[in-house]
Amino acid sequence: MTPKRGSVLIVDDSPIVLEIVREILEERGFEVETTDAPLECTELVEKIRPDVLVLDIGMPELDGPSLLSIIRRNHIHDCPVLLYSDCSRPELIQTIRASGADGGAVKNPGCTELLSVLESLLPAF
Repeated sequence: MTPKRGSVLIVDDSPIVLEIVREILEERGFEVETTDAPLECTELVEKIRPDVLVLDIGMPELDGPSLLSIIRRNHIHDCPVLLYSDCSRPELIQTIRASGADGGAVKNPGCTELLSVLESLLPAF
């Protein structure tokens, strides 16, 4: 039996990425909600109140750092926010620092980096 973990909301403009990440995280015991509509994200965050929010950096309608700014400026929900991207590690680190995100992960096969960060934030219970 997979140990239960917390809830994660993932916002990414790629339905394929969302499905892959959902499957991998759910196999590890996370409750996962996803959306490919960043403009609707704030309503979803208010509704489900996730333990961790994962935002893709490069979404065309509204990028992750801008979405993070809106959520924090409007006090929508106080939870750790991670940035998730296929950019280089130095670029990701720079974006995390500039945006005030709580951390992040580079997209990779198997979501190993994202899993590691999430497991450190939400240990099994």
